[in-house]
Amino acid sequence: MDEGRLRIALAALLIVHGLIHVIGPLATWDLVDFQDIDGAPTVSIPATLEDVLTWFWFVALLLCVAAGVALLRRQGWWVPVALVSVVVSQTLIVVWWDGAGFGTIANALVLAAVWTTRARRDTARPTSAG
Repeated sequence: MDEGRLRIALAALLIVHGLIHVIGPLATWDLVDFQDIDGAPTVSIPATLEDVLTWFWFVALLLCVAAGVALLRRQGWWVPVALVSVVVSQTLIVVWWDGAGFGTIANALVLAAVWTTRARRDTARPTSAG
């Protein structure tokens, strides 16, 4: 796959994965009835922490979408934003594992793409003698 198509595919993955994060608060707040997602955390946490963490689904959404748009615009800061999005997303996925566990696949794909992108860029750089 050429670099342009890879960039677009990864940006699409980031943006779609980000938008999927809206399921977290919708399910937790019982605003939408998803077939296999009840919105209850898998791990036992205090209700106040659950309330705070629920808002972090929106943080993950914004970070993923921002990283995807930045990648499309060839902004170098997309990498750290994507990495932070994976950390936030995966933390939430662990807490809501029963309903969100499949998100780990998307996070792994983002990490692999970041790794590949960074490796490609590093090998493309000329080395300095000296």
